[in-house]
Amino acid sequence: MASVGKRPNGSWEVRYKEGTAHRSKSFKLKRDADKYRLKVETEIEGGIHVAASQSVTVPEAVEQYIAHIEARYREQRRMGYAQLNCLRIYLRKHVSPYFGSKLLIDLKYADLDDWVKKISLSGKLAPATVTKTIRMLKAVIDYAVKRQQVKINVAVEALKDRRGIKRAVIRTFDKHEVRDLIAACSVRPPHFSERLRAMRECMVHLAAFCGLRFGEIMGLTVENVDLDARLVRVRHSLTAWDEHKGPKTHAGIRDVPMPLALVTLLRTWMATHYIDNDRRLIFRVRNGNMLAPANFYSRYWQQLLGHAGLAAPDSEGRTFHFHALRHFAASLMIAHGIPLTDVAALLGHSAFDVTLQVYAHRITRGNLRHMELEGMANSMLQPAPPPAAAGSVTQILRISA
Repeated sequence: MASVGKRPNGSWEVRYKEGTAHRSKSFKLKRDADKYRLKVETEIEGGIHVAASQSVTVPEAVEQYIAHIEARYREQRRMGYAQLNCLRIYLRKHVSPYFGSKLLIDLKYADLDDWVKKISLSGKLAPATVTKTIRMLKAVIDYAVKRQQVKINVAVEALKDRRGIKRAVIRTFDKHEVRDLIAACSVRPPHFSERLRAMRECMVHLAAFCGLRFGEIMGLTVENVDLDARLVRVRHSLTAWDEHKGPKTHAGIRDVPMPLALVTLLRTWMATHYIDNDRRLIFRVRNGNMLAPANFYSRYWQQLLGHAGLAAPDSEGRTFHFHALRHFAASLMIAHGIPLTDVAALLGHSAFDVTLQVYAHRITRGNLRHMELEGMANSMLQPAPPPAAAGSVTQILRISA
């Protein structure tokens, strides 16, 4: 166990043995040495002790983790540049500056609680983004645990406090609004090429009826669109840096059926507007470059909403995002009786509860639900029909008919 002794220079030294290693730490005051001795004995007994010389500060742990994910990116181990860049920015801007030289072994729940309050009240991060940043710090500490620089990840408790905090609900389309949007897609605006009009129309159909994300649409290749089988084989996504990468999870690899109307649109696109390129990506602008997300949203998507009469914000100040078409697709699938497990598979979710919680927005009106519930109740409350009287087979068949 640990012991406390006075050194010739007047300081107090805590000596202890951890495994085969002899360790010590000095303090000016005996009460601080005694306090540390109790802490060391408790941690050694609980198997969670890490010496200060073996640990690192929070900023050091952040940089070690960033070096780790940069290596993963170079080796193409399920790490895209967009994700890498996001981690670097958030960790260096919203984590490292708040903890200074604090060692990981000295990091307490109270420290994380204070940090979360500061970044929440700064007004720079939305509640869902605060939770995302805590998850990033948890990943940093998880990596440090593997390197035996700390034994406990205190960020786990901080994440538990975020339960119940929901992400902002985006504005979703109803059937009538999507019909208006599709109708607007077929009209070429002034100073708008037929090629761009056709591309935008294909993209809207792929999102509204197949539930594909923007990046998945931009990442479609000639080989992965089977027009004869009426299947879209989702195998890649295109990032904002024109990086063609695989999906984040295995569930993202999926085959999605196409309606005939979309098949017709894509046949026309391939025959008339497709531009060959080294990756055989179906949707590229005329010079062969990518259609940047920011350019699409500011120029093509907002213009389409305006022509469809859908540009005005709602009572909560929300406008329509392109991603709302994916929400609509999920709700439409569920409303037409496709099982939740199948909807989850078509959207690339690993579990159907994610689909139900995030994407299954209501698209039926209140009076229709009222009628359905009324019918359910009546089926149980109405008296049962009297049993059929005994008779010939012909009579029984006539009654049942």
